[in-house]
Amino acid sequence: MNAFDVHANAFFFDEQKKVIYLSFRDISRVIKISYPDGKVLATYGERFKSGYAETGKGLFCGQHSIRLSDRGLMYLYNNNVCNDSALPNLVMMKEPAQDKGELKKIWEYECNLDGIKEHKQLTAGFTSGGNVVEMPDHSIFASMSSPYGKVFIVSQDRNVLWSAASEQWSRYTRKWEMLQLYRASIITNRSNLEQLIRGEDVK
Repeated sequence: MNAFDVHANAFFFDEQKKVIYLSFRDISRVIKISYPDGKVLATYGERFKSGYAETGKGLFCGQHSIRLSDRGLMYLYNNNVCNDSALPNLVMMKEPAQDKGELKKIWEYECNLDGIKEHKQLTAGFTSGGNVVEMPDHSIFASMSSPYGKVFIVSQDRNVLWSAASEQWSRYTRKWEMLQLYRASIITNRSNLEQLIRGEDVK
């Protein structure tokens, strides 16, 4: 039997409902598990099993950063690696009732390369990294995956509120070059910023 790396790359713990969401990048699958008994409640994504129909419906492929929104919607960074040269997108989905059935796409935003000077590596795909975080006003902070270092905030009506390209100074080329990001975080309130400045753990 050949070993296959499914590459678990993200999880989210819903403390109130005692449920863990576990993301596997290389099989484009998300598994919902009850805690602490470990019972599998649902699986979302592709089955990759002979005789079974694919169930992902193209909602995500090679995904990262699985989370639940304040409204209880599952959302993630879809690297979209199943579609050649396609850009990643941000997807929010509603789970089926009683954990049976299929996910339903509620909201989507396609990432773009606006503000990026060089697009040469687009055909290499977006296989590594990328993440999303819901902001207090329900807008979404996102970090695009390698090879690009773009970070941005987009509203629920798909308006870009802020966008930046991460760069670093190269002492070898003597110019600013793109900083490749795996993921990025954001501080959403003054209290947490002050905690960070004081060297305290941010909760």
